[in-house]
Amino acid sequence: MRKNLFITLAVLSGMAISMTACLLGDVEALQKKASETNLGVTVNIAEIRGVTVPAPGGIPVKNIIDNDQYAGTVSWSPMPGNSGFNLGSKYTATITITPKKGYTLHLVKANFFTIVGAESVSNATNSGIVTAKFPYTKMVTDIAIKTQPANLIYTHNDTLDLTGLVVMLTYDDGSTEDVTSADFTAKSITATPAQGNSLIHSMHNGQPVKITYGNLTVNTNNLTVNRATPTATDFYVSGIGTFVYNDNSRVVTITPKNGKTTGSITVKYNGITTAPSAVGTYTVTFDVATFGNFNAVNSLSAGTLTIIYTTFNSIDGLNTYLQGNPDNTAITPYTVALNVSDLGGNSYNGSVGYMLAQNPNKYINLDLSGSTFTTIGSSAFSGCTNLTSVTIPDSVTSIDSWAFSGTCTNLTAINVDSGSTTFSSQDGILYNKNKTTLVVYPGGKTGAFIIPNSVTNIRNRAFYWCTNLTGITIPDSVTSIEGEAFCWCTSLTEITIPDSVTTIRQGAFHGTAWLINQPDGLIYAGKVAYTYKGTMPSNTSIILIDGTKGITDGIFNNYTSLTGITIPDSVTSIGDYAFSGCSNLANVTIQNGVTRIGNMAFYGCTRLTSVIIPDSVASIGSFAFGRTSLTNVTIPSSVTSIKGGIFSDCTSLTIVKFEGTISSDNFDYASSDFDNDSGYIGDLRTKYLAGGIGTYTRASGGTEWTKQP
Repeated sequence: MRKNLFITLAVLSGMAISMTACLLGDVEALQKKASETNLGVTVNIAEIRGVTVPAPGGIPVKNIIDNDQYAGTVSWSPMPGNSGFNLGSKYTATITITPKKGYTLHLVKANFFTIVGAESVSNATNSGIVTAKFPYTKMVTDIAIKTQPANLIYTHNDTLDLTGLVVMLTYDDGSTEDVTSADFTAKSITATPAQGNSLIHSMHNGQPVKITYGNLTVNTNNLTVNRATPTATDFYVSGIGTFVYNDNSRVVTITPKNGKTTGSITVKYNGITTAPSAVGTYTVTFDVATFGNFNAVNSLSAGTLTIIYTTFNSIDGLNTYLQGNPDNTAITPYTVALNVSDLGGNSYNGSVGYMLAQNPNKYINLDLSGSTFTTIGSSAFSGCTNLTSVTIPDSVTSIDSWAFSGTCTNLTAINVDSGSTTFSSQDGILYNKNKTTLVVYPGGKTGAFIIPNSVTNIRNRAFYWCTNLTGITIPDSVTSIEGEAFCWCTSLTEITIPDSVTTIRQGAFHGTAWLINQPDGLIYAGKVAYTYKGTMPSNTSIILIDGTKGITDGIFNNYTSLTGITIPDSVTSIGDYAFSGCSNLANVTIQNGVTRIGNMAFYGCTRLTSVIIPDSVASIGSFAFGRTSLTNVTIPSSVTSIKGGIFSDCTSLTIVKFEGTISSDNFDYASSDFDNDSGYIGDLRTKYLAGGIGTYTRASGGTEWTKQP
């Protein structure tokens, strides 16, 4: 007959749960419910790792290896001396377990925990105080390989697997112990190379794995680490595709990826090494010679090169061709050549862009390599959703940042004629010639992208409206990201920005999922103070974190709640308009390190009465301190360039001290209040260029400046 037991568990102060539990059947469920409801999940990992078995001369551990549920400290009895554990002694470890957040020792059973190598392990119910008793310490006098690793044969870059390796330890009392590779750590045994290490042909081939215990060593049989055999995926391939005949050879370029073979490469077109120029279809393969850690390999596939005829010498001729052919898809585009001297301007009637936009269902690979125009202007291909690839002629020396921006949503490749001295292309992405600037990333590409480590600058609007870009990794070679570089990349959630980036221009990440997901407040992009998101509280004073390297243009533009800013010495540049319109900004500290103060950086900061320009500053942009309440300013000797109007509308300014020499060419007066003919500031520029270093004053409201003796 089953009896019911009514149990009330006092779980937390002021709370209790009452339930009926079967004496035999429901107690554990009741315990679990009580634990999870109020105290967290009961710790259920029994094995405590990291407590090594005492051995003579061994150093006692003080902490266990943390797991997901708990951490712990270790104390020993008797306490070992400075030389470690003694020979012939019996040691007891007391482990004090501390549960991590969400876990509890409540309802832990007695003697629940285990430790490898201990004679006995005990703990009380609900307790994390664990006592582990170990056998008498013995001295290991010899180490030997009992069983070799199951695998001793590898290929370059494989990871070492010591599965099957067993070593035999011999103790001073004549006893022995077999230890598998999985238990090496617990026994303070090391392997060189270690489990999971990458094996290098030139380093490890013909060499053993060295097993070490204290000052005892033993070697496995020698490893065989064969050279790796390259595959086609180890290389970048450019120049593959369908091209229109232009009587020039079509060269396919094969470049090894990082860490792959750099053996000499021979490219073949239908088995012949001469690059083709005639119309036809060519199977492209390449041979790679033996080099270093890699074997030779022949006939790797690079793809198919096709040369066809379809050439037009006028925009109207191409338009007639498209209108006379059926609609197609982005997967099956028409491939045509257009040889013109002018693209016809931007997307208005008569231009290439306008013509393509009028044929929205005629998808096209457009080869312009036979053209002679030099510039691709703003919006040249705007609205060309049917443009799937384009080849730019070597005559082009200038491409506007808006040329492909916006709605080229099916554009997957921007190629460049190999003769170009200005631009280059890799995997359909447009760079400058030496690949230090990423110019345009085609809007039809999908997924994540890793920028090559040759790039130092990401051009403005380079990724504009790339709505299918999901992630970007920026290498530590990059130092600057220009304005709107990733603007409206609405699927871009992951951005890796290295510490090398010191300049990020305004709007670089506007409209990205990354920015939308950021919390309100000051947002850093890498080491750059990038933008302020949300509403700024009244009377806000901000101290930029140490290590900040740059301040983005317009970061605090018109934030009237900002009253103070401290700029650390790690910052080298204050962006244009950075604090423009901050009408309540009264306290500005610029530490030594800033070399550039941008255009209109503090324009309209009407409560700003004083500022110390550090002697690290080399240039001050136009209108930088215009419409402020400055009364007295010192221009340090480090300043070599001043743009126009830096004190425009500074009606309170009566004293300016120049500590250095600025040439007339670098003392800009165009549209500047330093010019005799412009504004209240009067003849300061003229007087300085005539008088040089010194202090210049004027009467309040006056226009004539006087150099003080």
